[in-house]
Amino acid sequence: MKPLGTAVRRRRSGQILFRGILPFILVAGWWFPALGYFIPLCMVAGVGIALFKGRYWCDWLCPRGSSFDLVLSRVSFKKKIPAFFQS
Repeated sequence: MKPLGTAVRRRRSGQILFRGILPFILVAGWWFPALGYFIPLCMVAGVGIALFKGRYWCDWLCPRGSSFDLVLSRVSFKKKIPAFFQS
């Protein structure tokens, strides 16, 4: 098993990469409509990864989820999540 620091760095680098790709695809899609095929590919990738690794895509790579993590970490009260919301 990898040390926690390595896993966190790997997660953050993946999130930064995907957080930058999505806005690029959305803006560049105005001039190159074929880039629109990337969005369904992301959806298929998320479902495909979910079959083998569970919520890995949503938790580690999804641009929307990582952006939420970034914003909410700055305004969060850092309280423990109640057990009934965790399952």
